[in-house]
Amino acid sequence: MKKSSFLAGAVLCILLLSSFMAKPVFRKVVYASTVDCVGCKKKVMENISFNRGVKDVSVDLSAQTVTIVFDESKTDTVVLGGALRKLGYGAKIVQYE
Repeated sequence: MKKSSFLAGAVLCILLLSSFMAKPVFRKVVYASTVDCVGCKKKVMENISFNRGVKDVSVDLSAQTVTIVFDESKTDTVVLGGALRKLGYGAKIVQYE
């Protein structure tokens, strides 16, 4: 009985450690958006960067795009697009890597 519970505990520890050691998989999504001024850019960069899993945010005013690099194990394009829409901007995916 002791041997099987020790083995179960060891397996559990290995699984927990491997989940902490797993490297995140980062994706990049580019949204066509309605950002058109420096104030919009600042608002997007300040708010989107605080979403869970977001590593980097950039806004191109001339192209009216928002590029977000994120950890796909923590968020997804639906959540991020919704966050942009909640700020009052469009969010149509034009590129996803």
